[in-house]
Amino acid sequence: MFNRRKFLIGTGSISLLSGVAFGNSANAAKFEPLYYFDRNKRRWVKNRKQSTRPIVKRDLAPARNANVAKKKPVQNTSQKTAKKKEFELDPKYYPQTVSYNTRHAPGTIVIETGTRFLYLVGVGGSARRYGVGVGRQALAWSGSAKIMRKAEWPRWTPTAGMIRREPEKYLKYKNGLKGGPKNPLGARALYLYKGKRDTLFRIHGTTAPWTIGSARSNGCIRMVNDHVIDLYERVPIGTKVVVI
Repeated sequence: MFNRRKFLIGTGSISLLSGVAFGNSANAAKFEPLYYFDRNKRRWVKNRKQSTRPIVKRDLAPARNANVAKKKPVQNTSQKTAKKKEFELDPKYYPQTVSYNTRHAPGTIVIETGTRFLYLVGVGGSARRYGVGVGRQALAWSGSAKIMRKAEWPRWTPTAGMIRREPEKYLKYKNGLKGGPKNPLGARALYLYKGKRDTLFRIHGTTAPWTIGSARSNGCIRMVNDHVIDLYERVPIGTKVVVI
């Protein structure tokens, strides 16, 4: 006699399960029969139409949650990716033609370190004015010199004084740095000489245009790159420069 645990008797057929008979409990897992009794053939027939695997409705939520837990947390990079406020030069430092009364001849460059302006003296009491950055206190230079050399995208070498004052910053550049967008001299440089002696002071571009209008340099006169290019094209070798 067959064990009762191996049969489920229905109204139209008898089914042989894979080991356990389940009732009508809503919480019970549903199994398809492996065999059923065909009354016409009067024998047990293998159920080939149904999967022999139990049909179980899984709760996928835990698996999904597990996958989420394994993922790296999404980092809020809004602060890192937020663009810095674009630098805006004060309009007064833009190149412009202004009235300028001076005893110096047209073509002379006059740099007023107190007001942070460079004037290229014109005719009829006018001048082309540019905003500049000047040397820090005790590093500022004054006097007169002449432009005896001009260079586009110049090579830069820190002076011995710069290396002595800030070796951690400048010693690595003791052999010089080739010209380019990251070079502190910027796009152009005008070299100031007294006779045949290089004063080591320059009028040059900068990689830090936001310093225009301030006293932060090591003594040189710095300008926005576009502005120094404009000045570079206007002045020849031998131009007199007066720093006051």
